[in-house]
Amino acid sequence: MNDLYSYLLYFIHEYGNTEDFLKIYEDNYESLEFRTHLAAIKEYIRMGDIKKIEESIIRATQYWYPMEHNQVEPIVFLTDEMIRPFITNEIANQILLTPKLQ
Repeated sequence: MNDLYSYLLYFIHEYGNTEDFLKIYEDNYESLEFRTHLAAIKEYIRMGDIKKIEESIIRATQYWYPMEHNQVEPIVFLTDEMIRPFITNEIANQILLTPKLQ
């Protein structure tokens, strides 16, 4: 994703409409950065949409790359107080089986 598009999406998320942000997210998630996936996860948490939360967590995992060989999931999933409650055993197993960026 180019820098201008990333900036515009950031601007929409920070200052615009949540519905617009999530529409763009759903239409373009394959080309978005990991941090944009995190923003979408948190918006879905605020909305209480469990299905979209879980989908977005798995999507985010696909666009994350480990900094060390022994990292198996994004640490933010365990340290972020909003996200951590949604990392169930089932989701954790899916995260482990999901291909990551290399």
